Amino acid sequence: MSTNWRYTEGLSPDERLAILGLINRLDTSLGREAIDENRRRLVQHNLPGHFWVQIDADVPVGFANVDLTSHPSVEMAGGGFDADLCELIAQEHPSFDWWLRDTHDDHQSQNQVRALRYMESDNVHVTLDLPTIEVQSFRPDLDAERWLIQNNAAFASHPEQGTWDLETLRFRIAEPWFDPSGFLLLLEGQVLVASCWTKIHEFNTVRTGEIYVISVHPGHQGKGLGAAALQLGLQSIHSRGVHRASLYVDDSNEAAIAMYKKHGFRTIRMDRVLRITR
Repeated sequence: MSTNWRYTEGLSPDERLAILGLINRLDTSLGREAIDENRRRLVQHNLPGHFWVQIDADVPVGFANVDLTSHPSVEMAGGGFDADLCELIAQEHPSFDWWLRDTHDDHQSQNQVRALRYMESDNVHVTLDLPTIEVQSFRPDLDAERWLIQNNAAFASHPEQGTWDLETLRFRIAEPWFDPSGFLLLLEGQVLVASCWTKIHEFNTVRTGEIYVISVHPGHQGKGLGAAALQLGLQSIHSRGVHRASLYVDDSNEAAIAMYKKHGFRTIRMDRVLRITR
């Protein structure tokens, strides 16, 4: 296969269709999402970005995105590694991160700066054991600002989830999969103390409900609210006829991993981030 990688900041209509087709085929063959949803969204919505397209006989056969939001990070469709592409990107960026999804090669042990667990559970029919708490569904027009405050406080040190703004949230709730009934807010009086946002993956081989974002305000931790939010999220997933749940969690978050295991989650794969430095 040709190693002809081409850089672009805008995709033609034909390229977009071909790349979306490539990503969809990889979704099917891998049995998982082939690329992070934020990177896929750039292609779906024809948004500008920093793209690399691999061409063979005038047909896109590979795709990668470089996110320059903070420290540059790269992900290829499929979640693999390409040495030629790595060298090309290194010519522009002396230091960058490379996402590897569900890989088992030598790259995993080299220069790793982060690991992310993907976990699943087939036990979504849970018995609720909740503290005294009020639960309501998210109302986009009324709850957006206070949810951002609560969530960003909970993820203040997180490289991705702690920097959401109103535009980021609006992009998510405009997606076809968004269902406000699966976005649950936990309140003490009028104070938003925790939340659990779920996402149903309708086109997975097995319909799966993801614990998409779960968080507890740091001023209200230690009250069992994380477990309560998780149980409510699982109940919401089950109520929509879905019998498998999934989530991602940083491998360094031992307390969260222990809680998820207690609720029947098991690790399916590890995704890793390598720091590439010239």
